[in-house]
Amino acid sequence: MGFADEAKKAEELAKKHPQQVGKAVEEGEKAAEDHTGHRYDEQIGEDGEQVERRIAGGQDQQQAPEGGADGGQSGS
Repeated sequence: MGFADEAKKAEELAKKHPQQVGKAVEEGEKAAEDHTGHRYDEQIGEDGEQVERRIAGGQDQQQAPEGGADGGQSGS
């Protein structure tokens, strides 16, 4: 079983337990914010929201800023 198969299996499991995923995402966001000294709170929050939308059944998989890898900074 390859990585893609494992990722699909993990996503299916997460969709069966959205409350647990939501709690884990929030805890992960807090840990990341604390670890970065709150310099990247906006980007961390946006990524957490994207994960929660995806698990909730949204098709928001490719909502990255135009231009691709810009260090996680979007041009707001």
